[in-house]
Amino acid sequence: MKKIKSLKKSFLSRNLSLISLGVKNFNTLRKARQGGTLQELMPNNEKLKDILHELNLMKGSIQKFGQMLTLMLGDQLPPEIKKLFSGIESNSYFLDWEKIAPQLSQKLINEINIETTPFAAASIGQVHRGVVKKSGEIVAIKIQYPGVKEAIDNDIKGLRFLLSLINIIPQKLETDLIFDEVKIMLKQEMDYIKEFELTEQYRKLLGEDKRFVMPKLYEEYCDDKCLVSEYFEEQTIRHFRECDLTDEEVNGIGEDLLELYLKEIFRWGVVQTDAHLGNFLIKDNGQVVLIDFGATKEVEMKYLKTYRKMIKFCIEGKREEFLDCLEDFGFEKMEDSDFFWNYTQMFNDPLSGGNYKWGESNVSDSVFKMIPDIMKNFPKGKPVGETLYIDRKIGQLYFVLKYLNAEFDPTPLVQKYILES
Repeated sequence: MKKIKSLKKSFLSRNLSLISLGVKNFNTLRKARQGGTLQELMPNNEKLKDILHELNLMKGSIQKFGQMLTLMLGDQLPPEIKKLFSGIESNSYFLDWEKIAPQLSQKLINEINIETTPFAAASIGQVHRGVVKKSGEIVAIKIQYPGVKEAIDNDIKGLRFLLSLINIIPQKLETDLIFDEVKIMLKQEMDYIKEFELTEQYRKLLGEDKRFVMPKLYEEYCDDKCLVSEYFEEQTIRHFRECDLTDEEVNGIGEDLLELYLKEIFRWGVVQTDAHLGNFLIKDNGQVVLIDFGATKEVEMKYLKTYRKMIKFCIEGKREEFLDCLEDFGFEKMEDSDFFWNYTQMFNDPLSGGNYKWGESNVSDSVFKMIPDIMKNFPKGKPVGETLYIDRKIGQLYFVLKYLNAEFDPTPLVQKYILES
């Protein structure tokens, strides 16, 4: 990770940077849009590095938008432009301690010894390790970057201008939904008070399920700029091969994660929608530690009941009943009903019965490739945020199961949570 001395926070400095990027790199990015490669157009990658550096100095909405753009538009973006936005996510810059420390309460500073270099950094904040002086407990301190919350609305306006200027998004795609969803997601993820509440709500719903561990939150140190939680040394699922687990234990973890998801959408109505590899830690005994509930979404149960019926009808091959469910959501009649029938069937293929080898599955890849078409073809009549969040979670979960190379028969779970409900 690279240290930066300060973030660009003001409306003027952030938007001047975006406009400057668009003007200085107008021809280069347009040529990349037309098929040229950034390597050819930017000798020695120096210009590309400059663009990435400038974007990383802003953090917040800028980085999150790059992540969402690559997720939602996928292969609709030219490969080199996609690589550019992916670079925003992978270049982890962290803010100098002197600049981020003022975000912390005096009580926290007085009572916790804090490592000034973070062990993780993301688009809206960074995470430091600390030790509670009184008890010796090791904690993780997630600190929000100064100014990023206040910059959301103006960042979205600036990004709209930049993208229209360099014209890198196909004109046939409607980007309003992307901007709206990014804005909603950012405001939620930057609401640390809400994240605290949802984390505690999720903990209660999980109850005494020993397969999973929820980190303890230290309420006395948490506020709107900082969350303090129990620290775990365990490996993320990304490094599960370094854990001493048998194939049977790995398969069990995969099955547990699928059941947890089915509980979220069909029992609780509380969904942690960001199921990437880094949000699951693996303990030596096979328990899974669940972390980061900033992207948790509450979904109305009446919506989820209809969603369950839709999946049930798809599994049973009842096409007309499936389409009626979509109209129950409030959507208008679709012209291309085959598209949505095939899309949902693709999701349900692993759940259709029998032992499933997730390592050989390409469903997660196919899901992400289809998201741009979903955005183009979704029927009118109602915002689609709920569906996008749930579909994103399914796609990410299927990727986790594929990464684990899990193998199990999901039929009992499907019977319990979908067919018998």
